[in-house]
Amino acid sequence: MKRKKINALFVLLAAAISLLVLWAVQRLLVPKYMGMVVEGNLTGEYYKEVPDHDVLILGNCEAYENISPAVLWREFGISSYIRGNANQLMAQSYYLLEDALKYEVPGAVVLSVSSMTNFSQDNESYNRMTLDGMRWSPSKWKAIQATKMEDEHVIEYIFPLLRFHSRWKELEKEDFTYFWDRGTVSHNGYYMRADIRPAAEFPAARRRSDYSFDPRCWDYLEKIRLLCEEKGISLILMKAPALYPAWYDQWDQQIARYAADHGLTYINCMKDPEAIGIDFSHDTYDGGIHMNVYGAEKVARFLGPELLKVPGVSDRRQEEALAVRWEEKCRVYDEKKAEQELKKLGLKVKKAYANSDTVKEGYVIKQSPKGGSIVNTGFAVTITISKGVSKTTVPSLIGVSQSVAERELNRVGLKLGSVSYDYSGEVGEGDVISQGIESGTSVDKGTKVPIVLSLGEQESYRYEGSVTIDEQPFDDGANGSVKLVLKQDSWESTIYSKSSVSNDDFPLNVTFEGDREGSGSVIMYIDGKEYNTYDVSLNAISD
Repeated sequence: MKRKKINALFVLLAAAISLLVLWAVQRLLVPKYMGMVVEGNLTGEYYKEVPDHDVLILGNCEAYENISPAVLWREFGISSYIRGNANQLMAQSYYLLEDALKYEVPGAVVLSVSSMTNFSQDNESYNRMTLDGMRWSPSKWKAIQATKMEDEHVIEYIFPLLRFHSRWKELEKEDFTYFWDRGTVSHNGYYMRADIRPAAEFPAARRRSDYSFDPRCWDYLEKIRLLCEEKGISLILMKAPALYPAWYDQWDQQIARYAADHGLTYINCMKDPEAIGIDFSHDTYDGGIHMNVYGAEKVARFLGPELLKVPGVSDRRQEEALAVRWEEKCRVYDEKKAEQELKKLGLKVKKAYANSDTVKEGYVIKQSPKGGSIVNTGFAVTITISKGVSKTTVPSLIGVSQSVAERELNRVGLKLGSVSYDYSGEVGEGDVISQGIESGTSVDKGTKVPIVLSLGEQESYRYEGSVTIDEQPFDDGANGSVKLVLKQDSWESTIYSKSSVSNDDFPLNVTFEGDREGSGSVIMYIDGKEYNTYDVSLNAISD
């Protein structure tokens, strides 16, 4: 019996080791998408995000290369993410949206309509670049079923080793470097290119016998619209600025008609690229097909005001936690942009970091050598990037005088803020009762710290007065109710009230407390009706 248990244990251990080896081999052989075909990394990067986006952008390369989320945030306070992929099909856009809605519900979805031009892929690699990065879920399963090519097998998506088992000869350094962490190639789904290649001559758009979109594309566009409608999301259709491949007027008219029929916004950036500021001699990296970073930033500036018109999309730059996340995102964005701008000149980049009281975090403080210097190709340019204002710790100021508080603040690089006053029975007159920023808090140097100074212990007073009413308001043998009300400006208080009073109760002497020192008036009411008014004076009496 003992031998059987030991044998069973060995079998389980061997099975576990075999599965671990298979997993490791598969992880090694699956493409890392960090080299020539970086777009394959885009889908999976979404899951590293905090799901807090007001705008999701879906589509093919006209989505992930043509819009800068950094500009949407910096200039409009819009938190956005691009779930784009090379040659993303309309069916894949739908299932990527369905997948994203498990994590968040944005205010708006921007959909690249150029995906309407093709329902099936030209080759397997395009499918892989979109589908491999999706987390396993019903959405991924349906996406595979809807878009796989005839010679593809679902089992190869479930067990990628079956597809890539022969990739040993293709292994590169990055396969080992990114075995655990495949890194990040995008900025919130945006793939940056800073190189410049002016628009080129393209073949004339050939005439087509049929300008109809595939009915299956229409089906998935409708599914996207209905899903957005169900979730209360505004759907915006967009044609990005691109000179090639051709976007026919017949296609444009069909999309415009669909948008009008369903009350959707359709933005065709090719209608008037000059209004956006697009310069095809400068703003593309591949001769007019895709925008470089300069063009993508212009498109974002054009889209921002339109997006802010949408319910559920707003300027969120005042939200501290979100602003902190985006500040870091923009810092990385600026670094990548600076690196690419130097590399396109054939220069190497070295990065250094320093605090700065004048240059915002993430921006370049200086470079060495200076701009305009003549250097050889391959020369290493050092850029010093701001870490923002240096930090310091707020000291305790409680119980010290104003002059001492100011000296202590200056000693650590802080400034005295506003000074206000209040009474205190615990802190002596002229000393600090409280401070606007708690001691021990880390803040930027130069921050102003407000303080409250003590006026000493506040004396307590009460305000007393009296009135004597000699007259007899009732007929002989009659009685009634009497009420006396003290008034000092808008302040009033009942100082005497009795339901049954006769002339025998007069003269009536009443002592009372009021609101302040000085004059006032006492109004006498007989049976609820005003009878007479008497001027009185109140004196302050210390408690």
